[in-house]
Amino acid sequence: MPSNRDDDDDDNSDGTFSYTAAEAPLFDAVFRFLKSATYEEKRGLIAEHPLLLTPAAGSMLDRIAEAHNRSGSPESADTTAAWAEFLEHCREHSFDYALAYSAINELFVGLPDNPGVWGTYLRTIAQREQRLHTPDADAALGDFIQKMIDDDVEPVIAPLEGLRGMLRQVRARA
Repeated sequence: MPSNRDDDDDDNSDGTFSYTAAEAPLFDAVFRFLKSATYEEKRGLIAEHPLLLTPAAGSMLDRIAEAHNRSGSPESADTTAAWAEFLEHCREHSFDYALAYSAINELFVGLPDNPGVWGTYLRTIAQREQRLHTPDADAALGDFIQKMIDDDVEPVIAPLEGLRGMLRQVRARA
């Protein structure tokens, strides 16, 4: 999918992604970030390549996601967009905030269909999910709750606020 180019033609309607020679160092860093397997590898790459925390990196990830969509790979596009959001959170807050926000997204996606078991599910999360036992996680959960309020996802707001309270209790006992 990626290719290097020397012009500024962004059409690429065939689903390919191209970049200029000047963008090559950024592309290499973004590509390595996307291919890294662990969060610790990603942390190291961000430290090694601070350009990953620039708006240009976010723009490049957006272009890669668009290329995935054009090539008929919406799952890859969604994954790339999620990593763009992760880097944005790193840039605006911290790596640990981004890590916590990612964990919160995962638990939200894993929320059981039956609201009757949400309490048990969230209590288990509060005890086991170490990424959520930090002040950065508290800030991320607060922002996530605000996003749910803004998006008018009323049924999950109270349970998420309950989770936030449980996590604060776990941190206070530690």
